[in-house]
Amino acid sequence: MHAGRPEHPVTLDSATLAQFMPMHLLLDGEGRALSFGPTLARVLQDDAVHGARFEDLFEVRSPGGAVTVQDVLARGGNRFRLIPRDGVRAGLRGLGHRLPGSGNILLNLSFGIDLISAVRDLALTDADFAATDLAMELLYLAEANAAVTRELRGLNLRLEGARMAAEEEAM
Repeated sequence: MHAGRPEHPVTLDSATLAQFMPMHLLLDGEGRALSFGPTLARVLQDDAVHGARFEDLFEVRSPGGAVTVQDVLARGGNRFRLIPRDGVRAGLRGLGHRLPGSGNILLNLSFGIDLISAVRDLALTDADFAATDLAMELLYLAEANAAVTRELRGLNLRLEGARMAAEEEAM
């Protein structure tokens, strides 16, 4: 036994996975769903069922030519992009890895660039994301940016009105 290493592989139950990875998908070695994170289950809606096949749940966008989860892991170097076949049509990015010992496959997904629309469409809150996820901070920044843009647009209109009034008065 090496210092600091456990003798046996660490296993995580579905509740622990859901807490740390609310967008996880745990698949068996054949690519059938064993568990879904609660946020991913909301994305997939009625398709989030035990035993559902990966290729029935998702259309693979990258790596090209991949259809099954085995294809994704073999071609993508564990990184991939997906779109749910049904449910909320949000683009998802992810990492995947075959777990040692069990042969199960763990995928950890995120919304990537579709975060704002996914939050809007699913009414997601801070509780729907891992505590370490920066999703809410990004949403706050996007909202602050929109507010500043609105204020600048209003100021620009007032300045344009004042300029036109000054030109008329000068004439």
